[in-house]
Amino acid sequence: GEHLRRGVDDRPQTFLAPNRRHGKKIMNCSFQFQMMSDVPGFRLFLRMFSAKVERMFVGLAQLEKEYRELEAATARWLARLAEYDRAGDYALDSHPSTAVALRTVCRMNPGVAKGHVDLARKLESLPAVAESFGRGDMSRAHAAVIARADTPERAAELNNLAPVLVGIAEAH
Repeated sequence: GEHLRRGVDDRPQTFLAPNRRHGKKIMNCSFQFQMMSDVPGFRLFLRMFSAKVERMFVGLAQLEKEYRELEAATARWLARLAEYDRAGDYALDSHPSTAVALRTVCRMNPGVAKGHVDLARKLESLPAVAESFGRGDMSRAHAAVIARADTPERAAELNNLAPVLVGIAEAH
């Protein structure tokens, strides 16, 4: 097979060559681009493709921004939940605990409600984690993992490691 097939107007139509392993092989990209730039309609194709790639990245950047905002909003909600719990306002609302109040009013699964309350309480003793989570730089999942490690036996050690753990969580 030829490396170049010529169309009716003697311009290159494709740049595929046989390859035993995959059946096709794309030739050198710079050569291909240079040759393809002479193909009628290629510049229009390139402009159309560029717009789609640009929209893809703009869309992805917007998704990332909104996700970080969602995580920050979740952190603010958990901070308010911790205040509600600490103040004992659940009793004023005729509930035996914050988790039951949350479960009832927000229609949550009991385990999910308890998990929110537990995380809200733990974040109060982990200010570096709460700050990072509050900025949206750390996900709820990362904050929860660090919070689960916060036990009375490990509290001092975890406070020393908190900046390192926050850095790792923010990077991932």
